[in-house]
Amino acid sequence: MMDYEEAVKLLNMMQTPGGKGGEPCSRHAPEKVRQIGTDLETLGIKVSDLDTLNVIHVSGTKGKGSTCAFVESMLRHHGFRTGLYSSPHLISVTERIRLDGDPLTRQRFVQYFHHTRDLLQAHDRHVGYFHFLTLMAFYIFLEEKVDVAIMEVGIGGAYDCTNVVRKPLVCGVASLGMDHTAMLGSTLPEIAWQKAGIFKPGIPAFTVKQTAAALAVLQQRALEIGCPLFLCPNLSDFTVNRSMDKEVNEIGDGITLSLKGEHQRDNAALALCLVNLWLHDRGHAVTTSSFSQSSSNDLTSARPFCLTPAMHKGLACTRWLGRAQVVPCGHLTFYLDGAHTKESLQDISTTSFALQHNWPERCTESPFSPTGFADFADLQAEIATPGTADSFLRAAHVTRTRRAHQITAAALHVLQHRAYERHCMTYADDAEDLPEFEDRCHQRGEDIPNFQYWATVLELEMLVLVYVCSLVGFIHNVP
Repeated sequence: MMDYEEAVKLLNMMQTPGGKGGEPCSRHAPEKVRQIGTDLETLGIKVSDLDTLNVIHVSGTKGKGSTCAFVESMLRHHGFRTGLYSSPHLISVTERIRLDGDPLTRQRFVQYFHHTRDLLQAHDRHVGYFHFLTLMAFYIFLEEKVDVAIMEVGIGGAYDCTNVVRKPLVCGVASLGMDHTAMLGSTLPEIAWQKAGIFKPGIPAFTVKQTAAALAVLQQRALEIGCPLFLCPNLSDFTVNRSMDKEVNEIGDGITLSLKGEHQRDNAALALCLVNLWLHDRGHAVTTSSFSQSSSNDLTSARPFCLTPAMHKGLACTRWLGRAQVVPCGHLTFYLDGAHTKESLQDISTTSFALQHNWPERCTESPFSPTGFADFADLQAEIATPGTADSFLRAAHVTRTRRAHQITAAALHVLQHRAYERHCMTYADDAEDLPEFEDRCHQRGEDIPNFQYWATVLELEMLVLVYVCSLVGFIHNVP
């Protein structure tokens, strides 16, 4: 039996020029969706078998991963066995396939990788990175007998490998924007057409507020396909009852999100609608709202409802690494987030500014790593705007390159030195080398920020990591 490192090496050999995420299924290759159905049969799986996974299928440009994380957490807190398939991963490929909220163990990953690869090779099938992992995820979820499989679309929707699912229980479309234009189209309506490709006849779907152009396409696609489409209410419209559960009561009376930022409120509202519909279908209705589509061409708004204690707790306990994540580390607190579109960059800058407004003694660091991003000039212009510049006090701008590991090293080197300088000014008069700084932290029993932990995240097409350093005492703004 191969070990984990060998399995990852073999998997990486399947990568396409698009990177670790690969190109799930481009708009020019709808036959790839049909091919994954054939490959499933190679693994002993009929496409109809996927119906037993009670799939929740989510597409979108921004927030689909966070939405899936919210959904998984809420259903797990309801007591269901969950399977989550998402991309990309931050540190380990095992993060892409989760059971009950936890990434696969290395042992399980190797076991299932070996089985999937051997069956494909026996039929002389050589597939790409994302294609392979999608096959493996479906196989694992069936073998592990999950109650629900939450599937995040890789790229697009219509021709994505995950769209082999014919009868999901419910679909969701997160916020739409311009991304992967070479594959999905150069206009927002074209991209919306692709994202709405996951709609299925008679299967309810939900979306959040979109631009008029994007929403018009979603509505038209839903009408053509025969998919009842609903607009999610604002998160503030949902209510929470006091619970008999002491742990839930301690969270508070209002809806608490573990993932910070105004944009996460839309993701949470979408997740609530998806979970409510899923529970309704499984005979665990939270609300008596009708899910039938109105006879008019106007988009029907879903009714808000009162959250169950499990929903309340699930939203408050969701963990999604690298997205609106707070990492305490000794006398430093790191706020980690990322963006791959101009709109996402604006969302992060707004969140960052809010954090600084609440804690003015804190400072923000933003390594800026635009690798292969088509709208690089637009992003530079966005960072130069007064509002964003106020939020990103100091951006470590690294030369555009495809070599993500070099960007990572350069950006994190700047970050570590600046955090070190501030920390040193708080506790010592003389400068110390980084190794001595690390030794000193160890002697104090403080953890050293594992900067390499976040290295893989910079392999996305463009990413801004927001680090807000919380220091005790005087903060010196190093120019």
